[in-house]
Amino acid sequence: MRMRTTAFLLSAMVGAAPAALAQGFKPTRTVDLVVHTGPGGGSDVLARAIAVMAEREKLLPVRMLVINKPGGNAAVAAAYLAEKRGDPNTVGLFTGV
Repeated sequence: MRMRTTAFLLSAMVGAAPAALAQGFKPTRTVDLVVHTGPGGGSDVLARAIAVMAEREKLLPVRMLVINKPGGNAAVAAAYLAEKRGDPNTVGLFTGV
């Protein structure tokens, strides 16, 4: 069950990337992909897989950098993302159980 969910999320993210590019998303600097877990956690592994796929498939003209913001049941990551509001080069990835 977990593998199917992960596969679905990966396919949704990869499918969404070309749509974002078609709408004019052309980052000029590294894209920060913020996750709410520490290194090695499920969301971290998923984010790193997305970053690798985006680079391998040349979906973005720049690299993606995974930023871990664990703590507070995702509150730390949410607060960080709130500070980055309006920054098109910062994206959040939240997963649930």
